[in-house]
Amino acid sequence: MMQPFLPLLLALGVAAAPQALDGAAVQDTTPRGAGDQVVVDSATLATAFADPGARELLRRARLRQDSTDRSILAYRALARERISVGLSTFRRERLLYRRESAARVHWRRYGPLEVEILGAREVVPPAFAEARVPEGLNRAISQFLFDPSDNRFLPGSDPDGGPDGLRHPLAPGSEAHYRFARGDSTVITLPDGRTVRLLELRLTPRRPDPHLVAGSLWIEGESYAVVQGAFRLARAFDLERDADEDDKDDVRQIPGFLKPIRADLQYLTIEYGLWEMRWWLPRLVALEGYASAGALLRVPIRYEMSYSEYDVFADTASLPLPELAATLPLPGDTIAPHGSCRRVKGGCRCFQGRCRLVEVRVPPDTSDLLASPFLPPSIFEDGPALLGEDEVEAVLARLRGVSVPVEFVGPRIYWGFDRPELTRYNRVEGLSTGVRLSAEYGKLNVDLTPRLAWAEWRNSGARLDARWEGIGYRPYLGVYHGIAAVDPALQPFDLANSLGALLWGRDLGDYYGVYGAELGGGPPPGRALRLDWRLYAERQYPVANETWTSLRRLWSKEDPFRPNLEADTATLAGLALELRLARGLDPAGFRWGARALVDGATGSHDHLRTSLALHLAGPLPGGVLGSIEGEAGSAFGEIPVQRLWALGWTPTLRGYAPRAATGNAFWRARAELGTRVPVGRLIVFTDLGWAGTRADFPGTTPLVGAGVGASLLDGLLRVDLARALRGARVWRLSVGTDLAL
Repeated sequence: MMQPFLPLLLALGVAAAPQALDGAAVQDTTPRGAGDQVVVDSATLATAFADPGARELLRRARLRQDSTDRSILAYRALARERISVGLSTFRRERLLYRRESAARVHWRRYGPLEVEILGAREVVPPAFAEARVPEGLNRAISQFLFDPSDNRFLPGSDPDGGPDGLRHPLAPGSEAHYRFARGDSTVITLPDGRTVRLLELRLTPRRPDPHLVAGSLWIEGESYAVVQGAFRLARAFDLERDADEDDKDDVRQIPGFLKPIRADLQYLTIEYGLWEMRWWLPRLVALEGYASAGALLRVPIRYEMSYSEYDVFADTASLPLPELAATLPLPGDTIAPHGSCRRVKGGCRCFQGRCRLVEVRVPPDTSDLLASPFLPPSIFEDGPALLGEDEVEAVLARLRGVSVPVEFVGPRIYWGFDRPELTRYNRVEGLSTGVRLSAEYGKLNVDLTPRLAWAEWRNSGARLDARWEGIGYRPYLGVYHGIAAVDPALQPFDLANSLGALLWGRDLGDYYGVYGAELGGGPPPGRALRLDWRLYAERQYPVANETWTSLRRLWSKEDPFRPNLEADTATLAGLALELRLARGLDPAGFRWGARALVDGATGSHDHLRTSLALHLAGPLPGGVLGSIEGEAGSAFGEIPVQRLWALGWTPTLRGYAPRAATGNAFWRARAELGTRVPVGRLIVFTDLGWAGTRADFPGTTPLVGAGVGASLLDGLLRVDLARALRGARVWRLSVGTDLAL
């Protein structure tokens, strides 16, 4: 079966294996299940090193662990860990899961392993807002322990497990997977005035493979110990492309709106510290990656682990005899396959097939673990807890210059419901079907999607997209012709709106014809502060309703569709900037966010559009949660009708139809009160807003709506029943996603 993505990232270690390259056929000791033989022939070795210095540096790094690290008989250390899994959506960043823990660990080469839990808590905000003590502490906390001489060491991973196929960059035989080159060198000054020279070993994967990494290692020039490493994956993991053969049938059953399913790594950095001026021991492990499903679902992942306050016992430092003779060997066999560790008092853990006793000490009152001084003040803190933002940017800057091999993949053909929005239905196109041809060349992804509109062939079109999956940034280029949405926030091309139009004759969108090109970009998911930009040149023109077919016609002879907006013909070239800022991850605590939009265009209609939105939410007396939101904007110059501000429906003014009010200026506000339990909330709300001529701003008769709603999983699913209190007083039911309280 396919291995989970997070363990795939955590399984990468940077310590060396104690074996030199003296023969042509060597064993790759990377933990990948079957222990395949890796044959490194003379031709492969001849291309593995860019210079003799790289070969010598790799050889010495492998030999290094035969000496110093094996002299360590025991160590004590303070270990801390944090795992965060988020969800990036249109309106705000959410936290899906977070676990924080701290422990005092005591590792012995010949005695029992001890873990004293100092702090532990976890939270699943969409389900419950309060932090709780994780279950199974005895099993989870033992991952802090590591063997200093383990040639596959990475804190948080099992040396004998690990996902299949991950190729360790320093394992014997890794020349079959990587090319090595000497890089830069630097000198650091220690607190006592001594200097340490560091040498860079750059590694380049031989092929684009999600089980290979690219990056560099910094190695100490005297002992040849690994001091620091920074890596990225050679290629993003694609479920349809990389799943095991046994899983292919299951992958095909996944709904098309959830595809493609991918995972990638922004960075993985590992740092070591010099303890007692002798031993390089792990100080920090940090990574950031993401998984994605379809066009809208982005799941950022961040992992951090740190070690400090080491006490090291080695060489002539003798341990008490009872500790040396305490628990090894275990009763019965001491060599066992991974995962068959015997259950004994205090638990156990397998290291390279050898079972070790692990004694985990938990305080009698586990509630003390929630407020431990060894944990951050709040489990909902934004950003990294153990790695500074400046350090993250430095790692990203280093990895942007890393080269990886590329290959052409494709074209692959998708149609029907294989991908989101390939098949859709609306009153302008009728049934619209597209065929997508996708190809990849390294980090470059290219999609060509011709589309046929069955109601009126002149509304057919095509779109060509090229996207670059960069480190820390994602530019894209698009060339297109077809139908565009006046207000993309209504999501008129998604499956829900298509079903509403086909079954009930309710099409939320308004449309205009367009052909043009755009260039834009933005940061990867998971950023609390993000700037997205778009440079475009377009020809826009009006289109009309071309179909009257819906299930509603079975009992009503009237046309169920409202008329489409009569757009202006316009030739525009412009730049749009959107800045978003969000703070606060606690769904029952204080949160705030802001969004600023600037969109200017020239051509047949010179104009400028600007808006600013603010959102506040927090607990109120009486055990309820309240939120307020306000937004205002204006437009200047000659504005096409399709670019006027508009209010109506769920994103702006509940209780009213889309485009209930339009103009070159607007303001809106909303207030909500709801229960505090995020898994399921009952909500009462009111919306009000005005749109019209800027000379009449702020207006005298705003539209007002009010209603009740239910929110599931912190607003990921929202159902609202709203009534317009001015104008046509009707009730409107809306179902949506990514809506706040």
